[in-house]
Amino acid sequence: MSPRVTATSGLAAILTLLAGNYCLAKTATPKNYVSEDTRNIVGGRKVVIVIPQTELMPGIAAWELGEARFNDPLEDLINDAKTARGEKFIEPLRAALRPYDFDVRMFAALKTVVEQCSWMRAQDIELTRDGSGKNIERLLNASDTRQMLVMVVNYATDFRYDSIIVSVEASLLVRQIPRGEHSEARLRKDYIPYFQAFRSIVELPDPDHSDREADLARWSAANASQARAALDFGIQRLPALLAKNLEATQAETQTWRGRNDRKTVERAGMPGWVVEKQDDVTLFVEARGGALNLLRTLKESTH
Repeated sequence: MSPRVTATSGLAAILTLLAGNYCLAKTATPKNYVSEDTRNIVGGRKVVIVIPQTELMPGIAAWELGEARFNDPLEDLINDAKTARGEKFIEPLRAALRPYDFDVRMFAALKTVVEQCSWMRAQDIELTRDGSGKNIERLLNASDTRQMLVMVVNYATDFRYDSIIVSVEASLLVRQIPRGEHSEARLRKDYIPYFQAFRSIVELPDPDHSDREADLARWSAANASQARAALDFGIQRLPALLAKNLEATQAETQTWRGRNDRKTVERAGMPGWVVEKQDDVTLFVEARGGALNLLRTLKESTH
């Protein structure tokens, strides 16, 4: 069995276990909105922005990005799945992309969102590469605030190399240790009052699903102009989607989180429903977990 198949199988097993534990929460599970009680605390909030990579990751499925987690074994499986052959395969695209200052631009965009949020009162905004549970717990312990907002950012090609995905996962953590629990309980789903995943999934026009090399060459062509457009889209649009969600009420959130009369369809390998379409962009909600996805197909490059 290949390392990729082994890693993916193990990943699926852990996700199944997490889904089963979701029903055993002792308190409210993460909400897709920030409740009034959660907003109305004394003082502000420390903000941590995690960008664990320095270049585009290869071969990650969209559903792997956007799971509410600070789970190091799960992270290890994802890391194993994108090493070795994938790293070598994606190098021509990485070379064509250089230089591309993703970190600085995304950090600045997310920093603006939290600074302008009406209730956040953001302070001590920090960028880190280390998104491990151990480091997040350390930062939470060291904070001078009762809550800490953590935003984990990833960017990768889809495993078929026909799409480029940018993901922002926002979690609001509580500094106080739950009574009768150990400190790491604060990173579990059942003690996180707010979690929401946002993704942009930008696809090549008429991708060749049977030829990953051909699609990778298209992303790399013309100084990686199509790949730059896909990453630009994520940097520009995801922070705005986050800003809107942070201010949303429960009633406003339910207008898209519930399927209501919408049909269940599959997009980017995920079941869910379409909320709206504007121009060439579709807002799609993943049924499992409620991740908000901006789906777009690029126009054929004229370069």
